[in-house]
Amino acid sequence: MSCEARSRWRAASWRRGGHGARSALPPCRGVSRGLTVGSGRILFITEAYPPALTAGALSVGKLVHALVSAGHDVTVLARPRDPDGRSDVDSSPCWHQLQVPVVRPPEPAGKARLLTAGVARLWGRLPAIGGWIYLAYRSARSLVVQERFDCVITGYMPFRTALIGEALKREFGTPWLTRFPDPSPWCLFPAPYGPGRPVTVRDRYMVRRVRAALTHADALIAPSARMAAYIDRVYAGVFDRRHIVLPHIGWARPANGRGARAPVRLLHAGIMSRERDSDRVAVMLRKTLLKVRDLGLDVRLTFTGAAPGDKNVPVQLRDLRRYFEWTPPVGYEESLAHINEATALLLIEAVMGEGIYMPSKLADYAVSGKPVLMFSPDEGTVADLVGGRSHPGFLTQDPDLASMRLVEFIRKAAAGEDLTAYRFPDPSRFSPERVVKLLDDGLQRYAPGITAAQPRSPSGGH
Repeated sequence: MSCEARSRWRAASWRRGGHGARSALPPCRGVSRGLTVGSGRILFITEAYPPALTAGALSVGKLVHALVSAGHDVTVLARPRDPDGRSDVDSSPCWHQLQVPVVRPPEPAGKARLLTAGVARLWGRLPAIGGWIYLAYRSARSLVVQERFDCVITGYMPFRTALIGEALKREFGTPWLTRFPDPSPWCLFPAPYGPGRPVTVRDRYMVRRVRAALTHADALIAPSARMAAYIDRVYAGVFDRRHIVLPHIGWARPANGRGARAPVRLLHAGIMSRERDSDRVAVMLRKTLLKVRDLGLDVRLTFTGAAPGDKNVPVQLRDLRRYFEWTPPVGYEESLAHINEATALLLIEAVMGEGIYMPSKLADYAVSGKPVLMFSPDEGTVADLVGGRSHPGFLTQDPDLASMRLVEFIRKAAAGEDLTAYRFPDPSRFSPERVVKLLDDGLQRYAPGITAAQPRSPSGGH
């Protein structure tokens, strides 16, 4: 079967509902093992991908959507289940309407997992972690042989998928970009999330092994300059400043015409991890709610992604529980509806000396046009983006100052005053078009000759 005929057969398979049909393709005879550049064909390898309902999966899904809309031909190789063991599934139509081929190698179990680990150890190209990563490599290798990809992008979890990118780069010479939205593996997370350095023998081995793999990467993709610098630093300068700073993409749902409802509603979209649920946050909220009560103002703090119950309220706030609301985990499109109905959007970051993270929810907050209230470090990515304390919605992580600024916002919102100054100053930086342009520029530098086709509008677009 010729390449052209196989492509037509593949497209017909997708129209028949064939997610994963590509894995059953017959070999394409006569394809050179060397790759040519110039057609914008990208293989995206990730462990997390929609409909998994996690921040990592949603971030990758939106990036793939934007790449396809810009004219790139993208194939996704993803894990059949969430790597963190979460079972929530996002039923939002946007993920099912995007016609992108997704290959999901099965999860090995029992003896099969031990066997793949042993083969990987003997083969020498992958470390002895075996399991799904080894099977994913075999599938990726088959795809590269058949499809002549111009570029491979590896993502979540970066320290594992990087091993696949390295093997493909060494065998085929395919340009390879590795995407680190967060530090990886876990031991490299800075406090309070992790130790910020290898601690155990296993940690040291894995970091050393991943660093060896990353020496073959053409460039690092990170959502902020601070994250890129941090990843380069913990891996001993392996990228030599070959960075592509690629912000998360924000989607906004069309306004429903109702706008925010009384009372003043402050929404935190997504799970509040224990690292972010600090004593400083509790003190700030207590000071705020006591002042709000004294002023006779009506306010609700809504947290999505948590089941209702007193266990979600810090002990210091139990006597003020009437100001809190919870919703269980909701699909992505439903979360955008919650954003539309809020008065303002609350961003809470962990207390850190330097905020290296670019919270993915901030992209959706920014493009919504709603006021954004940020409990973020004075030195960090969010402060860089909004101008720090010069932005009235930048609360800082000083409980007293944060409470004062938050009470002032609630007072203005309750009085119906103009809240324009509280919006994110440059939401266009999170637009799909601008993000893809940044990636295209990076591809031109690190995968010379790759170009996007004419933009098209895939079904289910936002």
